[in-house]
Amino acid sequence: MDRRDDKTMDALDMRTAELSAQGYCCTQVVASVALDLICRDNPDLLRALHGFGGGMGGTKGICGALSGGIAFLGLYGGKGGPEEDRDEELYPMVAELKSWFLERWGTLECSELAGEEGERKSFVCPELVAETARKCISLLESRGINPENGR
Repeated sequence: MDRRDDKTMDALDMRTAELSAQGYCCTQVVASVALDLICRDNPDLLRALHGFGGGMGGTKGICGALSGGIAFLGLYGGKGGPEEDRDEELYPMVAELKSWFLERWGTLECSELAGEEGERKSFVCPELVAETARKCISLLESRGINPENGR
């Protein structure tokens, strides 16, 4: 069995729990995993992503983990300057992530995942965040992209 399918706590689970305990929102946690993989810090990116937490600024809309996953993939496939082009695999990876998320969790909405008052957040979100980060890694690897190399 692939270790990513194992339900025991691994390094990614521990890292996501650590970041959550430090007060980062789901979006920031998933994006931080991508930054960790390429050994970079980017406080400006993390600040910019904070607005996506709580289902798009606390409105309980689109799940922050999914938004973070899209940012994770964009870090590898997005256009970062005038001399770069978007990787042609970026949008297909985002579409696959969204489809996987919807199939796995049954909704894209924070309110339905965590509950209107966040009553399910403590037991749903940690697994959801870690699984989303794992799925991003898997999507990159399936396209021959080593997540530890960055772009």
